[in-house]
Amino acid sequence: CIYVANVTPEPTDEPTVEPTDAPTDSPTEAPTDAPTEAPTDAPTEAQGEDRILIGDVNGDGVVNNRDAMVLDRYVAGWDGYADRIKVMRAADLNGDEKVNNRDAMILDRYVAGWAGYDKYIIEVSL
Repeated sequence: CIYVANVTPEPTDEPTVEPTDAPTDSPTEAPTDAPTEAPTDAPTEAQGEDRILIGDVNGDGVVNNRDAMVLDRYVAGWDGYADRIKVMRAADLNGDEKVNNRDAMILDRYVAGWAGYDKYIIEVSL
């Protein structure tokens, strides 16, 4: 039987890995003036009678997990959830004039904060 002691090497001031790129003074990504949008529970601007916010399935002026839950359950065929969708156009996130699992997926991903899904959450005229 061979016993090997657990030995920790002595610390040094020398780096263990050489840097691969020289440091720069400029950012690695181009700056943008566009705001980063993320799901929020804060109310949006008041919607007019002839305007709706796509994704605001329950009509409370906010796009959040409550809307995603209603749409998920509607698409799954739960009883009573068709009545919880205030304006069916708000549930058609991809604009294909159908409300189905694709719309639910888009809304779920938006609420989860996936990049690129904020483009579906827009205010439109009825």
